[in-house]
Amino acid sequence: MRSWGGEAETTATALAVSAERVWVGGHFTGTTDFDPGPGAFQMVGADASEPTGYVSWFSVDGTWLGARASFSPASIVAEPEGGAYLLGMVGTTLGNGDVYLQRVDAAGQEQWTHTWDWAAVLFSGYLTVTPDGGVVASFTYHVPTDLDPGPSEWMVDTQGGEDVALVAFSPNGDFRWASTFGGPGDDYGGASALAPDGGLVVSGTVADPSAPGSFGANHVWLERLDANGKQLWSREWGGDHFGSAGEVAVDDNGTIYLLESFAIANGESAPVDLDPGPGEHSVAVYNSELFLSGFDANAGFLWAQPIDAGTLWAASDSVTTAGWCAAVGDLDPGPALEPCVGMFASNIGADGDYLGSDQRPADYGSKWYYSAVRLGVARSLFVSGQFFEPAKQPNPFGPPFDPIAGQGAFLGFAPLY
Repeated sequence: MRSWGGEAETTATALAVSAERVWVGGHFTGTTDFDPGPGAFQMVGADASEPTGYVSWFSVDGTWLGARASFSPASIVAEPEGGAYLLGMVGTTLGNGDVYLQRVDAAGQEQWTHTWDWAAVLFSGYLTVTPDGGVVASFTYHVPTDLDPGPSEWMVDTQGGEDVALVAFSPNGDFRWASTFGGPGDDYGGASALAPDGGLVVSGTVADPSAPGSFGANHVWLERLDANGKQLWSREWGGDHFGSAGEVAVDDNGTIYLLESFAIANGESAPVDLDPGPGEHSVAVYNSELFLSGFDANAGFLWAQPIDAGTLWAASDSVTTAGWCAAVGDLDPGPALEPCVGMFASNIGADGDYLGSDQRPADYGSKWYYSAVRLGVARSLFVSGQFFEPAKQPNPFGPPFDPIAGQGAFLGFAPLY
């Protein structure tokens, strides 16, 4: 368990794990000590209206290696040479901001940085490392934007509201290609996963303002790009309800796994068709529910299961979902009961069958909580999050807790049973 903080707010919102490094990013205000040990490494952040971002890095055995001020990363992904890519935004009091993409080496030193001016509003983005160590970044944009940060130009406009851009770069930062998706309303997402042939499967959420009701509806979006960013197919579904796409993963056989949630506009219940093709797979949704769906390589619907997780990792012919339960839940999407009372990692086969879970008890309270989870080796989890005064030392291993003053962030390593 490692924790750090100071006299004001310190968060940990982005997390990445490689074979040698653990990267944590967030933001802080006031004077903060980032050394979780007996030493001190203090940095002074801006005030609460415009917090300062940071990135901190550790070895996988928990040894703290360094930290530095940065933009506030919304997403971090480890790259093969031991460094990482960071994606985030430097915002303004109006909620608009500049998007930043940066590569750092294993010592946390900046290798290159690209920026897009005034591209994002209430930014969220994703990163995917390509087979050669390059990166694909996604972010929202709401004004005409040049997606090529180099001397050439790749101008795009929106279809209305906010759209999603995907931009690919080589390991040394050279622009490769760009692609966009969106419709007449505000769209977001852009989670992506590598396909076996080096292309990408991308998920997102697109608005349908024409749907009945005061706010229209949101649809789930899924598309396939080749290795050069050319769209091979796209699918959109959701009807008149509030659909939302989450993370996506692809196994070695090309099976696509997608997290998607649906909410009913009136807060009651309604049938929702989860099959984006000519077939139908209708499920009853009560208020709001999360599903894990499986598709073949051409987006043909295979199955859908209710799920209690928000993070995916594909294996050779299955997918692992991981997270934590704030209250007792059921991890088995079938008729059997698999109680969940803490942190977990569950396996789902390519045919949708539940293959079992590993768990670890973990307390969860209103004064501290987990914000990110990543899968480690030998069925273990790395977790990060925040705690608030008066709080107890957050610990994914469970009790006992030692009181800790102030507020700050933590990184924990938790082997599962």
